[in-house]
Amino acid sequence: MVIYPADEESWKFLPTDRKTASEVKLRFYIHTPLSQPSSPPGTATPLTRYSLSEAPALRLFREVLGITPEGFFTWRDGKTNAITIERNVFLMIPPCYADELVLLDKFFTAYKARVSTIGSWGKFCDQYKSSGVVVFHTTFSSYHKLANLHKFLIRGFHWNMFRLGCLAVPSVSPSGLPLLPSNTIGITKLFPNGGIFLLTDDVFASHPLSALVIVLKFVEMNRPKRPEQQNWRLVGRPALVRWIRQLAFERRDRDLFQISDELEQLPSSVDSAKRADKPIDVAPRQPPLVVSPDPATMPEYADTWESDPVKATEWLVEWYAGWLLGQVEIARKFYIVYSRAELAASKDWKERYQHLDVFSMNKFATTTWSDVEIDGAVMKRMKASAEGTNGDGKN
Repeated sequence: MVIYPADEESWKFLPTDRKTASEVKLRFYIHTPLSQPSSPPGTATPLTRYSLSEAPALRLFREVLGITPEGFFTWRDGKTNAITIERNVFLMIPPCYADELVLLDKFFTAYKARVSTIGSWGKFCDQYKSSGVVVFHTTFSSYHKLANLHKFLIRGFHWNMFRLGCLAVPSVSPSGLPLLPSNTIGITKLFPNGGIFLLTDDVFASHPLSALVIVLKFVEMNRPKRPEQQNWRLVGRPALVRWIRQLAFERRDRDLFQISDELEQLPSSVDSAKRADKPIDVAPRQPPLVVSPDPATMPEYADTWESDPVKATEWLVEWYAGWLLGQVEIARKFYIVYSRAELAASKDWKERYQHLDVFSMNKFATTTWSDVEIDGAVMKRMKASAEGTNGDGKN
């Protein structure tokens, strides 16, 4: 039962079938509970049998939650462009959350959207490819198991993704005062813009020139932007920059020296040679541009890399794939960038982790940020290396 002020305009969407005197201060509305769906989790659920009227659902989203269809069906590229996308909607809402499932279905169908639910993801992927909306429930976190998810996030496709549902309110306020435990409906944009990429150790160790091209483009992509607009992150092994610097001294390699210099100059880097012993403190909305695990959390990694690079790389990739599940509110595209020696392993990574894509170092260096210009001499050396020359046209 809902008791509400009789003269409050925002509550007049609730139906009433009787007249009341003007001096009445309160009204009440008795809502019939929704029956639970009989279908087991993981199967499609028919929504038409629910009797909830569309008007309350639309009012709830528009007036109480402040959610409009324009917010769902407008694609923004992070700049100034806004595109109206197709009204293809997938509700990744478990059937056991019947109330939320029904409300969302009523909301979207009222705006002529084609709505699909759990149990039909494969068919949805085949039928709708270019644009649409996916709404995840707050309890969903298995993005790595959702088949072909990374294909919805690549350039040229316009898919808006959101997390929506009942969010737990913290029991303690920011000021430290206790709050009564309660719940609230909330919506969060997922997979916004930008990307995160892991460069494996072998790319740095065996192909420093390719690594340098990637790092220089990465630096240029972030350099002209304000900190809150820097939306690309580079991820590497524990104590990444310190390790690159050490490797550069051991080999007297100019490319590795330049890589470590470039990464150390990034203002948000938390893993420079001077600060390598400090734990990573990742702010939820402004993570560092260069990220690597705290060495204390993977103390055996360095020795494992020296004795068994394949095992160490698998360890790093597994950590990275799991860490990405907490970054879905920050970036849109996730990559693993591998060397030629890791081609076989890369196929397994691509199959195992559906929320990320897997690129060879050469493909990533030449196709990612293709419009970003870097030092011409470095690019000439890169081209010469690909052609099998030493950079001056001689073999």
